Amino acid sequence: MISMITLGVVIRVYYLLPDSFIAVFYTGLSLALIATGLRFLKFWWENKYLK
Repeated sequence: MISMITLGVVIRVYYLLPDSFIAVFYTGLSLALIATGLRFLKFWWENKYLK
């Protein structure tokens, strides 16, 4: 995880990728995380009384 954070900071500081790529990447990543969160909430809601 430390290497991923460091790589992300280095890419942003030294402008190794264009801003348009970073914008698309962050948008895709956020949509994937939102979708995963919604799936988790749906699963939890449907199974909250099972033990």
